[in-house]
Amino acid sequence: MGEPRKQGGKWKASDIRSLLKNEKHTGNALLNKRYTIDPLTKETKYNYGERPQYFVQNSHEGIISWELFEAVKEEMRRRAPIKKALPHHGKPFTGLLFCGACGAPFNRKKTPVRVFWRCARNLGMRDGKCDMKGIPEQVLEDMLCELLGTNDLSHENITAKIEEMTITQPNEIVFFMKDGTEVKRTWKDRSRSESWTKEMREKVAEQNRKRARHE
Repeated sequence: MGEPRKQGGKWKASDIRSLLKNEKHTGNALLNKRYTIDPLTKETKYNYGERPQYFVQNSHEGIISWELFEAVKEEMRRRAPIKKALPHHGKPFTGLLFCGACGAPFNRKKTPVRVFWRCARNLGMRDGKCDMKGIPEQVLEDMLCELLGTNDLSHENITAKIEEMTITQPNEIVFFMKDGTEVKRTWKDRSRSESWTKEMREKVAEQNRKRARHE
């Protein structure tokens, strides 16, 4: 991992997984994995059964056999680490979000300014150290609403379509779907002033007023 790619950037584990799970290498093609939801903006969405999909055999010359392709998928399943499902206690992302650097789960952290999810080792909740960057909860919620097509982010709704989520590198997350597909998303950091809501400002102002009265 870490070797430069011809298209730019560096190779990551998620890139290798995507290559190994791409049926096009066998000479076959699954069509309509995505569909356009707005022809003006060209916005697309992953197809989870909303539209017909078509499997075209021998659409082009393959570089590996179908048998080898299936054997690779089976080996990937065999090697996959067994991750114990954690009780979510009303926090729907618990037990679903993992660190791509060390494999530890992400835990929820709340501060007066924001709520975010960060590697358990980064938070000191597990042995060892990890410097993987966290993800703001609002960013994750917005991504899931768009990906799942619903504002109901209950644990049941999420796990119906998503196997797990992995922060593969700073500002990048990969959603591993139940149908075997992978969806990669990135996000931009907001400045501190942008991340402060009106309620946050009022709460901090009230805390400052209380502190001033006791001084």
